[in-house]
Amino acid sequence: MQIKDAQHNMRHAYFNGAPGVLASALVWLAAALVALARSPDTSIATLFIGGMFIHPLGMLIARALRRPGVHAPGNPLAALALEGTVLMLFALPLVFAVSRLRVDWFFPAMLLVIGGRYLTFATIYGMRLYWACGAALAVASA
Repeated sequence: MQIKDAQHNMRHAYFNGAPGVLASALVWLAAALVALARSPDTSIATLFIGGMFIHPLGMLIARALRRPGVHAPGNPLAALALEGTVLMLFALPLVFAVSRLRVDWFFPAMLLVIGGRYLTFATIYGMRLYWACGAALAVASA
């Protein structure tokens, strides 16, 4: 499978990644609402736990939009998607540790980690829009 074909398959399967972006936005909104009503630690837990459901929720949304919600077997970009996920997971203990020093640094640090992950989506989907999304998240962290 050529890169253009692999990207086309990813765009089709996951509706250009939009369901994942929507799922992520909903989890971040939930964490923000919890931050207003509860404690910062509860909000952090909301984002961590909710974050585990972003991909499955994105798949469900893609299926509701009549897309497969899964890529073709053998799509070489699946490895990049997995590697980006693993890198993000490796960063979470560091982000959590930083939040123990200064709780107000948790969300900016998470924005940087997620923004970096979005940069890989530019290659996975073949859409430069994800560079802008990653940059916007990084700028929002300041």
